[in-house]
This record gives sequence, C-alpha cells and structure tokens, in this order.
Amino acid sequence: MNGLEKLSKLSAKPEMQKIWEIQENKKKLNSCSFHEFKLNSDRQFNNLYICQNCKGTVTEKLWYEQGIAHAQKKEVLHGKKA
Repeated sequence: MNGLEKLSKLSAKPEMQKIWEIQENKKKLNSCSFHEFKLNSDRQFNNLYICQNCKGTVTEKLWYEQGIAHAQKKEVLHGKKA
C-alpha cells in the first residue's frame, strides 16, 4: 500500500472528517471581517450560533466574542493597532 492509499483510508475515517470540518470552520471565522451571529438551535445547552456573513459556527458565542475583544485590546496596548 502506497502513501496515497494510506492517506485516502485515513481521510475516510470519521475522526479525520471532524478535524477537516473544524479546520474549515476556523478558516471561515478567521477570514470574516464582521461576525453577526444568530442562534441556529433550540437545544437547552451547547447552542449553535452561525455567522450570517461567513457561515462559521460557534457554540459559545459569549466566550468567542470576549476572546476577540481581548485580542483587540492586546493589539492596541502593544501598538499594533491604531
């Protein structure tokens, strides 16, 4: 079995599919210039929010937004942002 055959078998596994989905979601979120999250779930816990602009998803919207705000403050404090 060559490397390509091994890779194709790995990529068919559910774990590899989930990793790929997470990476794609992260790319969407990181490339978005402005998130506008809307609730897309009626679950009591672990709700899913979808950005209306990039279609990226988060489950913990509050923590995600606080992390972004914190990163922006750090950039301002270290002179990276005007």
